[in-house]
Amino acid sequence: MTSRLMTVAVWVLVAACAAKTGDSPASDDQVPDDVSKAAAPGEAKAGDAKGATAEAAAAKATPIDIDDGNTVVEAKARDDTATLNLKAPEGWRVVTPPTEPDPTGGKFRLRDALAGLPPRSAGTLVATFETGKGKIHCDLFERKASVPVTQFVGLARGLRPVWNGGKKVWEKRKYYDGTTFHRVIAGFMAQGGDPAGNGSGLLGFTFDTGASRSRIKHDKPGQLCMASKRDVTNHAQFFITEVPASKLDGTFAVFGQCAPLPVVYQIARVMNSGTPHFRPLQAVGLERVEIARFEGGAAALAAGASDPGKLPVNELPGVVPPGRAVVEPKAQ
Repeated sequence: MTSRLMTVAVWVLVAACAAKTGDSPASDDQVPDDVSKAAAPGEAKAGDAKGATAEAAAAKATPIDIDDGNTVVEAKARDDTATLNLKAPEGWRVVTPPTEPDPTGGKFRLRDALAGLPPRSAGTLVATFETGKGKIHCDLFERKASVPVTQFVGLARGLRPVWNGGKKVWEKRKYYDGTTFHRVIAGFMAQGGDPAGNGSGLLGFTFDTGASRSRIKHDKPGQLCMASKRDVTNHAQFFITEVPASKLDGTFAVFGQCAPLPVVYQIARVMNSGTPHFRPLQAVGLERVEIARFEGGAAALAAGASDPGKLPVNELPGVVPPGRAVVEPKAQ
């Protein structure tokens, strides 16, 4: 089969479920045990490609993983460019990059994220998560982890533009409000921050979390961390640890410390679907994330909250394999 093949660049397949996109420990974008995967090209059909056939293009196409979790398929030719239309395998969806440039030019800084807030002298920068299990207050390390704090705060406050693929526009909105904790693992962590609710959500850009350069270790429970792919880039997802997790050092950036821990325990220990996705069997909502400065920080705020009661460490609900009947644990 001979033909003149043209260069093809097609954005392909971001998993509609976290394990396929990079569901890691933060994985759907990424918890540690999750590897970002791109789908095989599937059924490729060439467009009107001046002599290039679908079969030839598909045969010569070489999948190449790129840093945002997608795959680019290339077919080299003597001249011109052809377009391949790809059919996504079941469980995957085809996405395209933004058609308009990032209005920030990729230069969104900490001062942009903090615009309108009081100065540091007013108190510690705190993120308050209002969840279905209670409030979680997290001190943000604006000096020691400025890169993830910048992105997180900008998204939480609706100051960092994100790409709306449906409307094909860059827009500002409080990105985390009305989302859920879509991945929970008892004795490990609770992951959230994806409006899609399954780890497949995209911002229209990625950023280096700085994990490989961070000196902050995963050495205590209640740490707020950026989820990331294996190349330590991220979109917007985060997770809160339930226990120390040294295996995450160098891959997932710690950018905050949270309290009270009992609320984190309750979220992480919601019964889930088991491997590989660990989806909560009962939705745990994240109503809103508020950013403010408080004297005394998260500890002072948590001290004034009602104690939801600690869950005994030896009574983890565990996980339920897909298809198995679920029996609610008895009230304690």
